[in-house]
Amino acid sequence: MKKFLLFLFVISSMLSAEENENLKDLFDACMNSNSSPNYYGAECTIVGKMFEEGSGAKKSTKTALKIYKRGCDIGEGKSCAKAALFYSKGLGGAVTNKEKSMHYYKLACSGGGAISCFNYGVYMKRKGMVKKAIPFFHKGCEIGFGPSCNMIGGIYFNGDGATKSTLFALDYFSQGCDLEDEKSCTNVEVAEAELEEMESTGVEDGVDNIEIDG
Repeated sequence: MKKFLLFLFVISSMLSAEENENLKDLFDACMNSNSSPNYYGAECTIVGKMFEEGSGAKKSTKTALKIYKRGCDIGEGKSCAKAALFYSKGLGGAVTNKEKSMHYYKLACSGGGAISCFNYGVYMKRKGMVKKAIPFFHKGCEIGFGPSCNMIGGIYFNGDGATKSTLFALDYFSQGCDLEDEKSCTNVEVAEAELEEMESTGVEDGVDNIEIDG
């Protein structure tokens, strides 16, 4: 509680009278949003950005990070994504920390951040945890991020830690292409060519076994 009150005091001391008037409602909304049904944390992202960019408030990336983390704590996905970026690049006085960065990307994905879903999926895939990565790529694809569609398509096309299925891969590549992802469009052609070859040689696709991959 003492740390929280000190934080409020420091923020207030950084603002001019005019800035304090302009930020008051947004800042109060951010700090009190967990106790009010009228606020959902978006105000934290707005205020954090103002401090990050020095637009309407004295620039302070350290303060911005604290506010972004506050927003993330109350479920604001965009604030989570910002906190993830800060830890990824060592901004706002934060020491570069991959684990913390990915923690916030995961939270941002839960909040509907498509790129955050992709970033966390890549992280899990690189750790060799492909099956755990798939749901994050799937969500990113569903939300509308083409590279996520391409990534999960590639997993099934190559049988990379999951059941190989060219049909399943083609479906994801097609979704990515519809989202104007160039790599997905290229891979649509590759998958279609492989399916033609499989048909001509009588090779069966593994699509019937996909359920075991979740």
